[in-house]
Amino acid sequence: AIKNGADIEQACGFLDWKEFEKIATIAFETNNYSICKNFHFKHREKAWEIDILGFKEPIILSVDCKHWHYNMTQSRIVKVVNTQIERTWNLAEALPNLAEKLKIAHWKQAILVPVILSLSLGTLKLYKETPIVSILQLRDFLNELLAHVPSLAHHTVDMTKTNC
Repeated sequence: AIKNGADIEQACGFLDWKEFEKIATIAFETNNYSICKNFHFKHREKAWEIDILGFKEPIILSVDCKHWHYNMTQSRIVKVVNTQIERTWNLAEALPNLAEKLKIAHWKQAILVPVILSLSLGTLKLYKETPIVSILQLRDFLNELLAHVPSLAHHTVDMTKTNC
């Protein structure tokens, strides 16, 4: 549909959540990010899952895909962002022990950034310094990311240390 001139946001509205995650994965790969979908890990005796991890040394984007068809309420966005920050910070703590599994053992440092990726444009673009990016904005966001990391929520991990 998009190749035939359909609006990408409108076309994505017909996708289910799995297809939306697939489109997101393709967008990351097109922008030279390695990806890991539906990443599961355990930390602090709790199981965690992150929809998409996007890797481009030294950046790791921890992405929660939200197939929202309309603007979500502020309270729902607050909950989603807080949960994604918690997932990302737990991943940051566990990361040195997951480096081999994620194929980043050669990295000296990793900078983890929580991101909410949504189907549609919303009024809120940032909450707690965590970007809320629509699929339409993803390419620009990825292209400009390095310049904005210092002002975004992020956690830097020294990958030369392991927590055995």
